[in-house]
Amino acid sequence: MEYTEKYKEGVFKLFEKELNKCEIIYNPNIKGIWFVNRETKYWYLEYKVEDNFLWWRYQYFNRIIKLFAMPNDVFEKLISEWVENKLNREVLTTQKYVGFDTLQVEEILNCKVLTTGFLFGFFR
Repeated sequence: MEYTEKYKEGVFKLFEKELNKCEIIYNPNIKGIWFVNRETKYWYLEYKVEDNFLWWRYQYFNRIIKLFAMPNDVFEKLISEWVENKLNREVLTTQKYVGFDTLQVEEILNCKVLTTGFLFGFFR
């Protein structure tokens, strides 16, 4: 599926709107950057710094995939580009996460972490 710049802009605007309550949190223990909603203790994205690997939460993003009627490969390309813009880091690989693990969020929120909000270029 080919998509236009306008389609991409629409998807990016939805990402911004949907993820506006997330904090971007760096956990030095696992060298990971998480997009987490602290209130709901729900994570949406996890970026592994060492290998430029992006996990995306299937239970959440599947709704967006259906809304825009896009195949997974297009979604993964767009979410990768959006994350690259947010973190100023390259995404080499993406993978959906289908589990319901909330312990990871507790660990992220309870360890000593750096919280950045949505600051561009923080992790250069």
